[in-house]
Amino acid sequence: MTIRDVYMFLDSFAPFATQLGYDNAGLEVGDFDNPVQTGLLCLDVTADIIAQAQAAGAQLIISHHPVLFAARKQLPTRDPAYLLAKAGIAALSAHTNYDAAPGGVSDLLAARLRLANVVPLSEVVRTGNLATPIAPADFAAKLAALGWHTRWCDGGQTIAQAAVCGGGGAGELHCVHGRAQAYVTGDADHHHFLDAQRHGISLFACGHFETEILAMEPLAARLRAAFPAIGWRMATEKSVVRHA
Repeated sequence: MTIRDVYMFLDSFAPFATQLGYDNAGLEVGDFDNPVQTGLLCLDVTADIIAQAQAAGAQLIISHHPVLFAARKQLPTRDPAYLLAKAGIAALSAHTNYDAAPGGVSDLLAARLRLANVVPLSEVVRTGNLATPIAPADFAAKLAALGWHTRWCDGGQTIAQAAVCGGGGAGELHCVHGRAQAYVTGDADHHHFLDAQRHGISLFACGHFETEILAMEPLAARLRAAFPAIGWRMATEKSVVRHA
């Protein structure tokens, strides 16, 4: 098996052509013809993740977030892209294309919240119905019970429909106006909470890492089924964000 084989499989259900304009999903380090016997999956490529890949004898890391987002004029020796090249490990990311894919990040987040009749509101936003309408404070308590450190505002409406988008989805809030009473995402700024409240939406920011990491093990399961000869491993990983 080669990196090209893995890339084409990912492209079959999360087409790289569907990534958003700012994104850089795809093969970032290495060559398509490189063989793969062992692969490691993670959310973010860090020095620690690269060390785990080396210890596992991995030739490929598949991450959610790209290693390279913007053009570089320098590659310091601590930069993950430099460390990958030095170690001879390839890096392939499935980012907003995986967010938007059927069975991808947004669908898996909706499933985690047990939403029914899930439909898309945009490329990456999904909305669905709660089994029972619930007050915003009670919904916040349910999110906290998942182990998520949630910041939220009360939109003033009982929640019957909730929209979801993992990671930095607050910029998609406009898609939710008039379509749901709640919006669950990873990150949000103060002005997003103000805008949500003005439109009667309870906005819940549950953590970038927490709302996306849940999609990586299902991706590993797909890869194991498609490429049983490759040893797929999940990295040991936790959010770098701490809560006092």
